[in-house]
Amino acid sequence: MSLNHLSAKWRQWRWQMEFYHTPLELRYSYRLLSRIYETRLIPAWRWRDTLQRAFYRLYETVCAYDEPLTGYEAEYLWRRSDRPAWRPEMLRDPRDDGCGDREQLAVMASLADALTDAFN
Repeated sequence: MSLNHLSAKWRQWRWQMEFYHTPLELRYSYRLLSRIYETRLIPAWRWRDTLQRAFYRLYETVCAYDEPLTGYEAEYLWRRSDRPAWRPEMLRDPRDDGCGDREQLAVMASLADALTDAFN
């Protein structure tokens, strides 16, 4: 099996979204945020990134009040918004990914609304 074949397969892999942390938990968890930042630095990780995953990372940084990381994530979304699949209006309902917490849904709804206004 060639490396190109393996990398092409790897790009197609998708993992289910996980909503373990509430906004309050994210507010006080520096380890979670450092994981988000460090993961973005891996080029292979960016190959399989999606709008939905980037939006959920942005949600995590907003809840943690990490302004620099929120800026990085917002810019990351903005730089990809020229691609049709990365436009804010293409965001799915988080409930489709298994999110059922009302507090999380409220924060994500506000964030999606703000993104749509900012990008238009």
